[in-house]
Amino acid sequence: MKTNLKQLFSDSAAFSLALMGNKLVAFLLVPVYTTYLSVQQYGYWDITTSVLLIVTYLSMMGTDVAMAFYYHDAATLNERRRYLSTAIVLGIVLSICYFLIVGIGGRWWLSFLYEGQATYPQILLYAMGVNLTTVVIQHLLAYARYSRRVWVFNSMTMMYVIGSSLASIYFLVVDKRGVEGIFLGQWLWQLVIVVVLLILFRSELTWRLQWRYCKDLLFYGLPLLPTLMSFWVLNSLSRPLLTVMGTVGEAGILGTAVRFASVVALVTGAFQLAWRPFSMSLKDEEHAPRLYSSVARLYLLITTCGILFLSFVIRPIMQALTGDPAFVEGYPIVWMLSLGTVLNTFHAIIGIGLFIRKRTRVLTPIFLCASLLYLGGNLFLIPFWGFWAVGVMTVVTYFLIMVWVYARAQKIYPIDFRIASMLSFLMIYVGLLSFVTWIQVEGWRDAWLYYGFVVLLYISSIFVTRLFRLHSLAQMRKVVQTWMR
Repeated sequence: MKTNLKQLFSDSAAFSLALMGNKLVAFLLVPVYTTYLSVQQYGYWDITTSVLLIVTYLSMMGTDVAMAFYYHDAATLNERRRYLSTAIVLGIVLSICYFLIVGIGGRWWLSFLYEGQATYPQILLYAMGVNLTTVVIQHLLAYARYSRRVWVFNSMTMMYVIGSSLASIYFLVVDKRGVEGIFLGQWLWQLVIVVVLLILFRSELTWRLQWRYCKDLLFYGLPLLPTLMSFWVLNSLSRPLLTVMGTVGEAGILGTAVRFASVVALVTGAFQLAWRPFSMSLKDEEHAPRLYSSVARLYLLITTCGILFLSFVIRPIMQALTGDPAFVEGYPIVWMLSLGTVLNTFHAIIGIGLFIRKRTRVLTPIFLCASLLYLGGNLFLIPFWGFWAVGVMTVVTYFLIMVWVYARAQKIYPIDFRIASMLSFLMIYVGLLSFVTWIQVEGWRDAWLYYGFVVLLYISSIFVTRLFRLHSLAQMRKVVQTWMR
């Protein structure tokens, strides 16, 4: 089991190199965007990004998740290649359809999404172009992950993100195209990356497609589509809601908080990239359930520790990077959004049995109900709490998802995750971070003294709730020492 954990940590560390570059670029873009865009324009950019996310889900149709399974389930290398080619062709066809839909109904979409203003008439067409290239890039980079071409994945991912960002800055700052220029720059650079990736993976692609491969991918991936749509509701719908029920400025403030909360994705994103192929490669091992349980608790410990220390310094970091007090107002909910990101990835660990047994359709009613709860809660609370409602509903909704996914997965593939310890630990943790937020909002003096007290309580809660036992520290140290060799 130690060897398996070493492999998971090594893969996560390798993939984190690309993610660290991505997040560094994202942080460097914040002061640029807040300088050259007003709060309202920032809101337009954020809304378009939300639309792009849902269209990407609809273009992928869950085939990216299906590929993680069939890469290890395929009997031959030729079958793997046909699954990859089928997924790419299907994504391209769907992306072209959405491009045409936006092109035909462009005026109506602009009026609906941007409060009747047509300041950027081509923005959605450029966004659909970004979607087309993104689908191809994501499939090919995912294949690089599954085949453990770590350096290919890292180098191409960083070229993809950094190049897109620089091109966006050029069209925003130099060419003066505003929000529209951000998406135009991304599209043009991603076309270059698509060409490079197709050349690199030309031997892996085959155009002799068969319906069987398409059927397998859709059978596994389509039940996940409502789940992915629910993710969009949980992650993106809050900004349009704030725009309608509040102001575009509030949506921009929330969008800024979301960007800073995404720093936790340095851990969750790297882990998630490594987890899918890792967990599927071990699904037939006898010790797999025990390993899955250990990984779940380690993941919870590492990510919550990171969010805790981020909450201590988030306000001065936001002030330094944005420079505009209007963008800093959302700092109190950054930890809530970050915890939502952590629990979002966490459901893939405690629900691993659903993916192993090909029971992904079980997730559909869970996420649909969670989305309705999230939507209803925001509709009711936003008029009273504004963007605070989004943070609160994010935590509540993902807690529900975590418990529900665990309950359903246990009936199909039982694993002792120590769920009672996890839930107790998380309840205490939310209480501690709520206390930190209270200190910050009220402006208590010598806040660092209280932060020290919170850290001591956090460490104590790990053992009081029996998330880990004292003798586990020695085992964890051995695992880390083995990984560092």
